[in-house]
Amino acid sequence: MSRTRVLTLLLAVCLIIAYAYTGYTYSQERQKQRTISEQINNVSGALALVPRPAPDLQQRLAEARKLSTSTGEAVFPGSINTTTYINHILSLADESQMKVTLLTTDPWEERKVDERTFRIFRISLQIEGAPESLTDFIRQAEEEMPSLVVDSLNVERSHDPANSVLAGTLELVIYTLPVEKK
Repeated sequence: MSRTRVLTLLLAVCLIIAYAYTGYTYSQERQKQRTISEQINNVSGALALVPRPAPDLQQRLAEARKLSTSTGEAVFPGSINTTTYINHILSLADESQMKVTLLTTDPWEERKVDERTFRIFRISLQIEGAPESLTDFIRQAEEEMPSLVVDSLNVERSHDPANSVLAGTLELVIYTLPVEKK
């Protein structure tokens, strides 16, 4: 065969391979496009089933925020007498038959919760007592002081099986109203 014929044949084979590759790639892209179109249609159908928000939604949200703030003011005191709180905690411990062997406090600090900043006061108690006494003490403290939160509790049971006593550390945090930015 002549050289031109070989080159022409080689060029024709290359063109056929290029056309085949282009056709294959095109069919793959079409398949992807069909799949995406089906997904869009399915999501559009699902979105059509979602009810539209109430026209007064923004107003209702604003009212809920106001209610939440007024509820927060009822739960979180603006300022507290820490001595009164500590004395109340100690009297609750005594009523619950929990022995407080050591009480320490940390200075006031600020803690950010969501988008609000609260002033907090930490109280750390070394405690001893029966498991029922501990649960009774924590329940009473949380019921009577809604702004008090148990931050951590680390206790160990005594090694004497006849005497079920817990000993450990109870970390309490008292929250006050958020600090307003001026």
